[in-house]
Amino acid sequence: MSESQEILTKINWFLEPISNFILFLFTTKGGFILLLFSLFAYLILPVFDELKMRRVAYRAASSYTGSRIPFLEKFYVIGKIIGGRSAGIIAKAPVLLISLLLMMMVVTISKSISTVNEFVDNRNKIEELKTVVKQLDKRYKVADIFINNYDFVKNETTMTVNFDEGSITSDSLKSQKITIKGSDIFFDAIVMNFEFSKIIEGGVRNLVLPYRIFSNSVPASEGILLQYKDKNGVPIFFKRADNEIYGLTTESYNSRIAEFSEYLTDEDKAREAGIRSTIGNAVHKKIRKGEKMEIWVEQTGGIVIKQTDEF
Repeated sequence: MSESQEILTKINWFLEPISNFILFLFTTKGGFILLLFSLFAYLILPVFDELKMRRVAYRAASSYTGSRIPFLEKFYVIGKIIGGRSAGIIAKAPVLLISLLLMMMVVTISKSISTVNEFVDNRNKIEELKTVVKQLDKRYKVADIFINNYDFVKNETTMTVNFDEGSITSDSLKSQKITIKGSDIFFDAIVMNFEFSKIIEGGVRNLVLPYRIFSNSVPASEGILLQYKDKNGVPIFFKRADNEIYGLTTESYNSRIAEFSEYLTDEDKAREAGIRSTIGNAVHKKIRKGEKMEIWVEQTGGIVIKQTDEF
């Protein structure tokens, strides 16, 4: 955060609560009720106090007439107090007008600072997202797939998916064991399209995220979701070692990656960011027991299956 923006933020820390209260008073139903109640209290409550004092005076002056105040006197008291206080409000109209103008200035300044901060934050956010996408715009491995068994009787495949974390923790991959009906296994992915987004200006248009497995016996709608996120919501295969991240701190990089992951599940948020998410780009392979495969994302925006060794 720049020094000037930091100063504005500190100023707004004081102004914003005042601005919010002013807006509450003049723009909400609850605020109008509070203003009317305050005006009522200012005009009417002194009437009750004055009538109470006169009633006490009547009681003390005579034990014969009682404490009741004549109607005309009541009318006089009410008119005098309400009229006097109303006249006082009118007399203070210039002060009230100045106060109203000052309140409008507070609201305007606070909203202007908030707008500037929001603009700067959004600009910085877009720049960070651009930096992240550039670092993902390359070929990388998603996972190793081990076919543990295929049961011909049950027509059931058991596999282990080891999600790749690159150079971060190569000796401690996160595993997911999957059992699914069928022998022709499909690996499906979501494609994030940035064509209408400010995040991308030229270059890459898609970001691919493999996310589920289905088969020739299990439709895509009933497929098994891949558990590829860490505890912070960051897809493991998007993680990078500190020395592989450029232009961002590790915390900022992981935060933006988690945000990309939110776009996949929150269509409204993705649309606001100009990102279209589509399901598709599935690849498949007829499996055999003992096979070892790798899932890769290509720089062109697709996923491929590479067969490696067998057990």
